[in-house]
Amino acid sequence: MRQRVAIARALATEPDLILCDEAFGHLDEVTASELRREFLTLAAGSHRTLLFVTHSIEEAFELGTRVLIMRRPGQVAAELDVPHAASPSDLAALRARILATMAAMKQAAEPWRR
Repeated sequence: MRQRVAIARALATEPDLILCDEAFGHLDEVTASELRREFLTLAAGSHRTLLFVTHSIEEAFELGTRVLIMRRPGQVAAELDVPHAASPSDLAALRARILATMAAMKQAAEPWRR
């Protein structure tokens, strides 16, 4: 609940950038879905940059226009655009690219497992 209150406060102060770190991660799917819809409605009229951190590819697709895959230490490993009106096959291909990038990063980080 604190995350959601923090998001509401941030939106109320009208900053140029809002960081949301796993804001809906500990919610049941129905509540999270409702809050994502509400978040999108609030964000649509705000003209602000919203950086949403998530481990869910589906949530990234639902909320974002761009997906950044991060690696340590704070580097962008890949940047992928999410098409506005993406078809299911477009999203499947994008998901495959994300998973391949993450698998390659994991393999590079654990060379002893080869």
